Amino acid sequence: MGQVNRELLEAAAGHETELNARQREVLALVAAGRTNAEIARQLGMTFDGAKWNISEILSKLGLASREEAAEYWRWRNRSATRIEYLVRSLVALSPAKLAAGGGALTAVAVAVAVIWLFATSSNDARGRGVPPFYLEAVVTAFDASLPDAATGASAPPKAEVRKSLVRWWHRDRDHARWEVETVIPVLDAGETTVFTADGATGWFLLKPSNVYKSEPLEQLPPGTAARSAGVVILIGPAPAKDIPSLLAELQTWQDSEGRAEVVGHEDVLGRPATVIEYGHSQVYDRGDGTRVLTGLKRMWVDPATMQILRHETDNGRFVAEVTRLDEGIRVDDDLVRFDPPPGSRDAKAVTPDAARDLSSRGVGTPPPGALVPRYLPRGFALAGSGETGDWQGAWTQELWFGVPGATRKDAIPLVITQKPRADGVPVVLQQGRPVDVNGAPGWVNVAGDGVTVAFARDGIAVVVTGRGLAEAEILRGAESMERAP
Repeated sequence: MGQVNRELLEAAAGHETELNARQREVLALVAAGRTNAEIARQLGMTFDGAKWNISEILSKLGLASREEAAEYWRWRNRSATRIEYLVRSLVALSPAKLAAGGGALTAVAVAVAVIWLFATSSNDARGRGVPPFYLEAVVTAFDASLPDAATGASAPPKAEVRKSLVRWWHRDRDHARWEVETVIPVLDAGETTVFTADGATGWFLLKPSNVYKSEPLEQLPPGTAARSAGVVILIGPAPAKDIPSLLAELQTWQDSEGRAEVVGHEDVLGRPATVIEYGHSQVYDRGDGTRVLTGLKRMWVDPATMQILRHETDNGRFVAEVTRLDEGIRVDDDLVRFDPPPGSRDAKAVTPDAARDLSSRGVGTPPPGALVPRYLPRGFALAGSGETGDWQGAWTQELWFGVPGATRKDAIPLVITQKPRADGVPVVLQQGRPVDVNGAPGWVNVAGDGVTVAFARDGIAVVVTGRGLAEAEILRGAESMERAP
């Protein structure tokens, strides 16, 4: 089979967040050349289960064959592409964005692709020393849809759809600490993922759930000076010792398409920075009636220290900006040592397979203990559903309702998002009109034709968001939610 064209690969990447954890495992095995029988044996599923998962992968990614799926996975895991994918996967439309007329919510785990954090050397700063430093940054993903080409309808205003605060302590390439605190989406607000490299092992701790897991640190090539904070856009130590070397490196990246050049000079953090532009601007059709500009990237680099102080990708849709940088500091041992906090739990002991392998229960089947609605809005039928889970047991369900016979594309969305939160509804959602949701305190917000209801019950925070549905119907749906057996 010939090589799959780039447009098809990029279109598939836009839908990868629809795959659950088990389907990603299946996809990796398909790319490794495994047969359905071999996949079934390795993952402990039936032969029909393997076939069903592959069919779901092809359908969700818009691919026609196993060969295309394998080519996509290999493309997706090339070093330059991994950075772009990680940034794209940060995006999850917030309830407020959906209420204002946005598309369906796509849920992603709080620790987006954290396994890759300790398994990459693309930001290796070869050939130079990197002194200890402390860095703070803000990473933001924007929705920046273009005007509708068919109808001429104006695009929605550029809006933040994902924002995180990053703190990074670097002692040397094998001893570092990253803290990523979520600001948006609001259901995750305040949650912090802590990554610690202690010299041999990478530890991941999620707060406030206090669930942790670990992965061995990858052995990096000789001369590697720093590991990448790959969970965000590339910032910090550049993968080169000077600007000419960086331009040459960027030109080898697949997404640069051979183009990298200096386009100006600006001050960032009071430091003179060289502005580098790479890649080419192009229009990308999301397949849901919206289009965005993608491809063009810029980074602002301090040539004296070769620290990347600002990085924009996809024509400014994803932005990381360093807000503080202290170099030559002392990084204490307690910052690069992981001790499980009191009451913390190992993810292997608390995350049952049922909470991660949603596909094994079939589409629309919630995991045990989830809150599910028992009321269907009058005059509507279920047009589609989707579920995602993560390694800490959090669960997100999406439901789309429309007139009988409607497809998901034609449906009026009712999106239900929920996840375990010991502290209940985040403070940022405790706004609007107070309501009682079957004895639980809740809040209703109305924006245009969108209505959002937020409440918490039995340790689970829930956000029900509907567009084009009456407030009373959405509230009734929230009140009808009961525990799944």
